[in-house]
Amino acid sequence: MHQLAALLRDAPAHLADKRVTAGFDGFVDRILRPVYKITGESREYFETIADFGAFLQRKTGKSCSVELDVQTHKVGGNCPIFSSALGACGVAVDCIGMFGGASFDAMPPSCRRHSYAEAGTADCLEFGDGKVLLAARCAMEGDPFSEVSAAVPALAELYASADLAALLNWSELEYATALWTGVYERIFANTAPDHDKTLFFDLCDIARKSAEEIERVLCLIGRFGGVRHTVLSLNENECQLLGGHIGVSGGLETVARALAARYGVHEVVVHTLHRSCVLASDEWHERPTIFCEKPVLSTGAGDNFNAGYCLGILLEQPAQERLAVANLTASRYITLGHNVSLAALADYADSL
Repeated sequence: MHQLAALLRDAPAHLADKRVTAGFDGFVDRILRPVYKITGESREYFETIADFGAFLQRKTGKSCSVELDVQTHKVGGNCPIFSSALGACGVAVDCIGMFGGASFDAMPPSCRRHSYAEAGTADCLEFGDGKVLLAARCAMEGDPFSEVSAAVPALAELYASADLAALLNWSELEYATALWTGVYERIFANTAPDHDKTLFFDLCDIARKSAEEIERVLCLIGRFGGVRHTVLSLNENECQLLGGHIGVSGGLETVARALAARYGVHEVVVHTLHRSCVLASDEWHERPTIFCEKPVLSTGAGDNFNAGYCLGILLEQPAQERLAVANLTASRYITLGHNVSLAALADYADSL
């Protein structure tokens, strides 16, 4: 890891003129631990999602109550968490999202916020093996692209000029497909192709979406590929669901290759608990993760992985090194529960 540490220590000079634009969500997360048992002053929590699910199943037809310990309130939403991770590393990020009516001052100073709507709220049930996110429906009347553009007049310039632009959290914004379509048709479709610049996509949990909706957004990502280098990031569950959508069974590599071939995505990244992978330039790369049995905070781990991967892109690193930076960034976040600077990431790499 010493080579990675050296890369990160030299990174500020390489990142000084890089700009990132990300959109379009924004939540205040309430981090909660469901209580299993109270003995005196001691509280015992449900350790796994399976434990909690089994408990609820036993209460079928009986009802129950579950005490929730509030651990903290924090910046939430894929776009703010992703932006905060990059911002903590000194990257200049224009973060376009839902910031009204709530404080997002905890975001790093290099994250410039542009708000177009009131912030959402989300309850995040934390377990040792993952999280359960509970959030209300986010909808918008009228033409989403016009509404966001009216609130953020620089929208087109910010996306068109960014070295790396991110479109995040498609599944939780009901209007995301319409908004992303507007971004393509009214910003990128009329620009000259520039594949030295990157468009990064994270769909999030697509389980509740219809086949028609999924097909539409995947085809849209393919259209973006005509003007920018495209990267689609998936967790293991999302990769398997997309495999089912396109009728492809098999391992992660098989599904990633099928997605890239069918929709013209340039890179498909897949992150799991124990390994991270990417299909890039028709080559499959894997690295073991820095596994943590008892994470301090898992909400936002995937966003930090994505931010680390994008940091590797901005540093013009090859695929294996991009995965290494992503693994390191995610690991430091879940073991500490907060973002860290490039210097702290470098120190962490040196310690491994």
